[in-house]
Amino acid sequence: MSMVRNSLFGRIGFPMTRPFRSPRVASAGFTLAEFLVAAALFGIMALALGRGIVVTIASDRMAGEQSRAVALAVDKLERLKAIPADQVVAETPRQLQADGTEGSGLYRRWVGVTSEGDFAKAVTVHVEYPTGGEKRSVTLRTLIYAPK
Repeated sequence: MSMVRNSLFGRIGFPMTRPFRSPRVASAGFTLAEFLVAAALFGIMALALGRGIVVTIASDRMAGEQSRAVALAVDKLERLKAIPADQVVAETPRQLQADGTEGSGLYRRWVGVTSEGDFAKAVTVHVEYPTGGEKRSVTLRTLIYAPK
């Protein structure tokens, strides 16, 4: 019996055995190009995250300084409202520390007092503080009943 050959089969009834070859023979890891792309993407993400952290820290510091300045102004206004109106007078600028004690602190506070008609005084408290390389200020104003 002669054997008939077919293009799909080596012999009729027996498949042709050809070794299967993958484009990546025995590849168990990443190529250098894949690694470089992954490293570049990781580096870009790390830079963006680092930039966000730096901005957040700076903003948090500035917000803290502004909160302390507002607290210093509110404290002074409340003290002025607690004394008789005829004793409320303007004050020259004073250097303050963050806790409100006088000294060589970063904060400068002064008080302005003006008459508003016959029965009121306008009291303005200014607090100036440096932040981010520039000077900022907080100004609070209230009216105090001051009958004559």
